[in-house]
Amino acid sequence: MTKLFTAKLMVAYLIGLFAVTLGGFYRADATRNLVPLRTMEHDIRAGGSSFVINFLGNVAVTVPMGLMLAVLLGRRCSMPRVAAICLSTSLVIEVLQGLSGKRVADVDDVILNTLGGVIGWGLWVAGRRWLAPRTDQVDPDQSPGTSA
Repeated sequence: MTKLFTAKLMVAYLIGLFAVTLGGFYRADATRNLVPLRTMEHDIRAGGSSFVINFLGNVAVTVPMGLMLAVLLGRRCSMPRVAAICLSTSLVIEVLQGLSGKRVADVDDVILNTLGGVIGWGLWVAGRRWLAPRTDQVDPDQSPGTSA
């Protein structure tokens, strides 16, 4: 995947992310949650669709961001850098949701979105390690110290 293609994909992803999180799904009863872990605790206890949509959905929605950031940042990529970018992006979304009064602004969403980005970065790191050529393996047809 080239960096140019990934950059274009990232722009499309961010447009979609902002459209979904700031558009549609109007909530007349939109309230803010500024208490960390309150919503997560509720969703874990409630289970069902509330857990899947809010908890797992907030993690899953930013996994692609973590993957794409890893590709775009290349050697400068690190878990703290990806976490900071995902946290910042999520914070902007939540502040805009809170200001709109039409969506629920929730600090737990920031936490879960950041976690999703870090998971995406971790998948990229694991994939690169798994796909990297192994130099520590010896050819089974050749004993150490012999040459062909």
